This record gives sequence, structure tokens and C-alpha cells, in this order.
Amino acid sequence: MASTADADDRPESQVVEYHSLRELAFPLYLPTLLAHATRSVTLTVLPLHVFATGFSYDDVGLLSTIYGLGAAFGNIPAGAWATLHGPRSTLFVSCWLFGLSAASASLVGVSGKLRFPCFCLAFLLLGIAETVGIFGRQLFMGSTTRGALTDYASSTQGGVARIATTFAPLIGGVVAETWSTTAVYKLQGVFAVLCAASTYAYVPHISSTQDLGKPNAKVKECRPNQQGSATPLSFVGVMREHWPLL
Repeated sequence: MASTADADDRPESQVVEYHSLRELAFPLYLPTLLAHATRSVTLTVLPLHVFATGFSYDDVGLLSTIYGLGAAFGNIPAGAWATLHGPRSTLFVSCWLFGLSAASASLVGVSGKLRFPCFCLAFLLLGIAETVGIFGRQLFMGSTTRGALTDYASSTQGGVARIATTFAPLIGGVVAETWSTTAVYKLQGVFAVLCAASTYAYVPHISSTQDLGKPNAKVKECRPNQQGSATPLSFVGVMREHWPLL
């Protein structure tokens, strides 16, 4: 069983440590499976739906770029959010973004001139949701395991993710062929709800700064400013500090 103890003044935050892969089955691997199924179930359907609604290869390329931008920059606000609220809340944000992406894509059929903006929003939210979820799960795993178990947990998590990304596109294709593309987006919403439910049920509240006594804390809640006082981390502060690299 995972060991817990009070970590700070917030009663919902605990120090949580897992000691075996079996203990991680529900708090880590089940949400991972559902999250990657949520992402991958539309993997083949979305581009085909774009073509079916009269758009071109250029449009599909632009949408893929928008997805990539969401995936590339989603970690920056996710890091700021996790600093304040911890990995559990970050995973909930990912689930909500997946649901909003599915809702946006499902509106294409009734949106008229707004069809392409709906596609753009769906792809953007999909990219952000995926990278935010990966960030939250990595933070949770790194914060609640030690040593070799962290390595084993990471490789097992990768295997679970590949199972979902292997079979979910097939499921999405069968559903689209049997019913409609709208049915696939509804299925994606169902997967997002199940992912949120599993997160709520099995992922405990932990502090964003928990590191189980490791020498390098992964997250620092504040940094000293020029006057020497502590300033909380923020999205704007991170962008200001790292903009030359970006």
C-alpha cells in the first residue's frame, strides 16, 4: 500500500509514496490508458473528416501545425498550473481539454462558415490536452516513486500508452464506418469523462513540491526577486525568463 502522511497546511495534500508497480495500476496506468485512448480514437478520423468536408491537403497541413503548436507550448502553462495546484489538478485540466476538443470537432457539421475555425480549435485543444496530461502524469510518477521503481514505472507507462495508441484508432475507424464521425467524437468525450473519473477516484492529492527527500526538488514554489523577497512562479515569469531560448 502507498504510505501517506500530512505534508502541509492543506488537509487534502499528502505525502504519497508507492513501492511497487501493482500499486500504480489504478492511479497511473488506468488514467494513462484512458488518456491515450481519448487522444488516439480520432487519430485517423479527424484528417479524413477534414477532407470529407471539402478542405485541401494544405488545410490538413495547417491543422497538423496547429496541433503541434498546442503540443509544443502546452507544457509552459501546465507547469505554472501544476506549481500552484499539483499534478492531480493538472490531469483534470487535460481531461477537460480533451472533452472541449471533441465538442469543437462535433460542431463542424452544424457550424457552416465556422467549420474550419472549429477544426482549428479542436486540433489546438487536442495538442494542449495531450502534452498537459503527459506533464501531469510524469510529475505524479516522479513525485511518488523512488529509484529503480521510477524507471520501471516509466517504461510500463510507455507500454500502456502504446497499447492505447495501437487499438484506439482502429476502434475509432470502426465506429466512424459503422455509425458516423460524430459518433467518434462522442466516444472521445466518453473516454475523457472516464479518464476524469479514474483520476478523481484513484489519483491522490499531493503537493506540487513533493520529492520524497530527493536531492533535487523538481518544482520550486518561488524565486527571490531583486528586492530579495519571494515571488511566486507564473506563466508570464517563465516566458520572460526563457524567451531567448523559445
